[in-house]
Amino acid sequence: MECDKIDKELEKYILQKYSWENLPVDIKRMMSTKENWEQAVIRYSVKHALRWKNNLVKQFVPNEKSYYQAVLKFSRSHWMLYPYHLQDVFIKGLKITPFKYYLEIVTDMFLTEKSYDLLPNFTAKDCVRLLGIGRNEYIDISNQMRGATSNNNWFLKKKANVLKEFLPLQPKPLQLQHWWIANLGVITEQDVETCSKVEHAIIDLTLDEGPKEIGKLPKQAVQSLYQKGLLFIDIPISNSDCIVVPPLKDFVMNRVSGDYFESLLYTLFVSADERTSVEKLSGILNIDIELVKRAASMYIRLGFAQKKNVEPLIRPKAEASDLIGKAVESNWHPSWFKEQESDETKANARRERRNGSSTPTKRSGKYDPQVLLSTISKKKEEEVPGTKNHKKRIGVIFDSSLAAYLMMGNLGEGLKTHAVTMFEVGKIAEEQMDDFLKELDKVDAARILEVEVGPFFLHAITLRNTIRFLRHNNSCRIPGCDGGVELLRCERLSSVEHEALLRVLNRSYGVLISTAPLACDSLTITTCLPHHFGPFIPEINTPWFKLFTYFACGDGPDSVLFPKGMRVCEIPRIFESCSTVILKSWDREGMIKVDLPYLLPILNEALQLNPVLVQAYSYAAYGEDPQMADVIFPIEDCLVPDSSDERDYNKDNLHTHPTVQRLSSQVILKHSCGILRMIFINDKERGIFKWVPYEIYYGIPLYNIEANRITCEKIEKHRLFGTKNLEKFSTDSRELTLRLLDFVSELQANTSHTPVPTGTVAFPREVVSWPPPSR
Repeated sequence: MECDKIDKELEKYILQKYSWENLPVDIKRMMSTKENWEQAVIRYSVKHALRWKNNLVKQFVPNEKSYYQAVLKFSRSHWMLYPYHLQDVFIKGLKITPFKYYLEIVTDMFLTEKSYDLLPNFTAKDCVRLLGIGRNEYIDISNQMRGATSNNNWFLKKKANVLKEFLPLQPKPLQLQHWWIANLGVITEQDVETCSKVEHAIIDLTLDEGPKEIGKLPKQAVQSLYQKGLLFIDIPISNSDCIVVPPLKDFVMNRVSGDYFESLLYTLFVSADERTSVEKLSGILNIDIELVKRAASMYIRLGFAQKKNVEPLIRPKAEASDLIGKAVESNWHPSWFKEQESDETKANARRERRNGSSTPTKRSGKYDPQVLLSTISKKKEEEVPGTKNHKKRIGVIFDSSLAAYLMMGNLGEGLKTHAVTMFEVGKIAEEQMDDFLKELDKVDAARILEVEVGPFFLHAITLRNTIRFLRHNNSCRIPGCDGGVELLRCERLSSVEHEALLRVLNRSYGVLISTAPLACDSLTITTCLPHHFGPFIPEINTPWFKLFTYFACGDGPDSVLFPKGMRVCEIPRIFESCSTVILKSWDREGMIKVDLPYLLPILNEALQLNPVLVQAYSYAAYGEDPQMADVIFPIEDCLVPDSSDERDYNKDNLHTHPTVQRLSSQVILKHSCGILRMIFINDKERGIFKWVPYEIYYGIPLYNIEANRITCEKIEKHRLFGTKNLEKFSTDSRELTLRLLDFVSELQANTSHTPVPTGTVAFPREVVSWPPPSR
């Protein structure tokens, strides 16, 4: 991690080819010597697979071949994606094709008996694409190897030789696209002898004229030459290209490695859309355009994306002519049309079975690659969608738990594909929303009542209802928006560099609204524009905001926030009348209900890792759970009833409670949306019987159908996205942010992204410093 941090600081100077003499003084001080600077340049260049010829590393590593061998060794040892941007050098200079590269990685894994799950996600996908070895195949080969080595004389037959019997001899056939570029690899006389006349002609043509679009060559011959290793494929991306990311299919979910290119791929996953050109996206993210092109090319190579503005592969009809009467000629070889007709026939048959009609709908074929390419008209570069007429949308922010619910609930294979997209891409775009809603419509609402799987079905249904309410709803329409809705996973958003993220959000979304509740550590977005109806700063998702709320209205359950590392030797007096308390660890999801006699050992163990908030929960003799009720906001000003009996309040009239009305102006309950959860204190020993605020969730709740419905109705009734309310929300949220940060700043240490307490904070007691002063 320390090396990564240093590399980030040095990146600018390495890419701009600074010499030691021209480095700023602070960078020289960091490096201390010229030799350290040279080593840092070499390390960075190898890790990022920079091209030797055009970069600073050439000055420090004079031998080009040895440098690329170092790049190859590093990439292979870290199981990184094959560096396709260097494949001309790797194939022609080192004779390492992508097939051979991944074959060596997999061979090493088999021989060292590594788990398949150790392969990073994108690398695993490329292995499946080229080798045909996925998780099931890997396990099967491992089992066959064990059987073969146990039945044979181990001393006569080495393990590596046994393994060769189970590994492929050549790459799988590719799903070629006509606009890809064919390049010649290393070809010997022996290779030429094995080629057919057509293949020989392709080799001669490419030698004479250079790289060719493969759609202009016989398809089967190109496929054959590729599998023999005599051709390699480039996927060209231009500045004006736009990328379409459909729902992920056949994605391999293993692990993330954290290398630079994988991080870039995930950043572009959530940032890209089919309305934004590569050049514009590069500017928004402040990332070198060549890197963005490499990432876009990799998406297409892996089958995760399509290029939007390609020349369509359409067979000209005999009677077709242009404006001056000349017959239209095709740019493409006839062999590609036969394949296209076969693919379209199969696609139409699938649509007929699915829709009960022979007429393909716009949505049903939208993300079929061949349909996509054949239905988009040829455009001039200046007509490619970029920034003109770019309409904004509503962004719905969710966390990983929602994607997990949709993946684990056996809700349907189609929905699972979208759930994987939600998790890995971190986004469901408006263009995919019709298909997504169709899958959500298939969810069986009756299964909500089942104990084990009920929450999965519940969240699917409330998510569907939320999208349908927000999407193209005139009462939710925002100036400059097209009424579309997109889902955004907050953890993926948080992985994007903060300033770049703000530019992405401000360009694409008119307003953001969170699902409620969000995981406490998942959201790190702090933005004024677009307006965010959710936890608008990270501190709102921490125990700080609970305590702030209690102090703001002067009421709440007895609470103590203990700093990390504190040793608690006796139960605080404010909990002596409790039978159970709630423990909430700082960086962990969920809460633990603990019987008071067992509080100290559990609390002290938790404090070794994180600060912990302890709150009074139940006061009854046998620890019965207290009564709770949710107040849905926005709430309206109303007359406070004369009744002083707290027992007269219930979920239907709690919004009129004096504490709720007092709190509404303190924490934006009038101009935002969400849930204020109230808890009834029933402390007979001290004679306290009252409703007090427990916690606040900003956003649209998904955990309850009725709460979800009421929230949507209130958003519509109060015109939450109207200009007048947005102005008021903007002012109030800024004021609340400043007051909350002031509250936190008095009681924290700047040791993490979200400040943690340095002393014990108690409500309703005063702040107590820790450690106590010496006497």
